[in-house]
Amino acid sequence: ERTGALQQSQALVVQQEKQAAFGLLAAGIAHEVGNPLAAISSLEVSPSTFGSQGTATATVRLTAAAPTGGATVTLRSNNIDAARVPASVVVAAGATSATYTVSAATVAENTRVVLEARYLDVVVEAAIIVTPTPPEASFTVRSVTRGADACALNGSDSNLNFDCTFDGSASRGRLELWLWSYSVGSNTISDTSRDSGFNPPGGDRCGFLSGGNEAIDSSGARYLEMTARLTVQDVSANRSAQVSRSVRLYPNNMCGKTF
Repeated sequence: ERTGALQQSQALVVQQEKQAAFGLLAAGIAHEVGNPLAAISSLEVSPSTFGSQGTATATVRLTAAAPTGGATVTLRSNNIDAARVPASVVVAAGATSATYTVSAATVAENTRVVLEARYLDVVVEAAIIVTPTPPEASFTVRSVTRGADACALNGSDSNLNFDCTFDGSASRGRLELWLWSYSVGSNTISDTSRDSGFNPPGGDRCGFLSGGNEAIDSSGARYLEMTARLTVQDVSANRSAQVSRSVRLYPNNMCGKTF
């Protein structure tokens, strides 16, 4: 009888353990039905094509709400010389998506970059295109003696010197040439430099001053009206639109001028 009772007791314990296990399994299934495990579903980038030094917004999406504590998604760019991303982004607990910024570097040509997002060993990808910065010309002119937007002559009639600097360093793009020109009346001189700073060369240039329009500055000093222009060219031989500035040219009594 004792043996039979012991066997019945052991069988009851086994049955209770099975029931408990089935109960846990059922509870787990019910939890997953009501609270499914989140997995990564997609990675989107907008805009998918953007320029050098620009940014885009990337969005990672999950199949369900992120768990307590959030979901940390690991990020990667296959070409950090063209586009960079943070190391990771966190989808907040209860949320199904998160955004982050993609930052472009400067590229010389259209560059395709593949971005990756990884969560729970599942990887999704999105491709973007980083485009070159179009060349854009910008410059200033400054005279040593007359200040901004001015040039003054010194030297002699046979060897004129301009005391001003044309500065094109604010121009944008992967540039290799700065194409300058400057005019007085119908007379134009053109020069090309491989550096953004340019000093108009001197020499026998009295003819350049002939036919120019005269004007008077705010201090009462007379000058000739000169127009300076700049076009820049990048390493792919693309040229910018031309920009110009009005410059006051002070002859300083050179070349027969009395002012």
